[in-house]
Amino acid sequence: MTFRPTALAGGRGTRRPAVLAAALAFIGITVSGAAALHLRMTDSLPKQDQTVTESPDEIRVWFNQKTSLAVSRLGLDGPGGKVEMGKVEPTDNPRSFKARVSDALSPGVYTVSWRTAGDDGHVIRGRYSFTMAETSPLADSGRP
Repeated sequence: MTFRPTALAGGRGTRRPAVLAAALAFIGITVSGAAALHLRMTDSLPKQDQTVTESPDEIRVWFNQKTSLAVSRLGLDGPGGKVEMGKVEPTDNPRSFKARVSDALSPGVYTVSWRTAGDDGHVIRGRYSFTMAETSPLADSGRP
């Protein structure tokens, strides 16, 4: 049996776990910092997974950084297929854009697909869903 006093006295053998832990912490910080730099959707109207009772006039999305309107797109698919929408338009916020919904939506689940680019120029795509609820005839007539 060989005795290694350096391992017991804080020598090279005990520093390896500390160096490994420091390296892993650095990698974790670097990766999470890089992820924070990439464009991501922060809000939407209608909101993700929201159930709405009135048909939206427009779809609007917000991001964590300024978007490039030149490459931005919005699409809407519902129970009957693709929904006709207007062109993407700027809003009063450079981190947001919108598009008008041409017709009233019928009840069902709708998927919004979006595409844009952020500060780094990379085109990013995403999607989310919301539900258009059925409205009762009483709700439409305005009677209690």
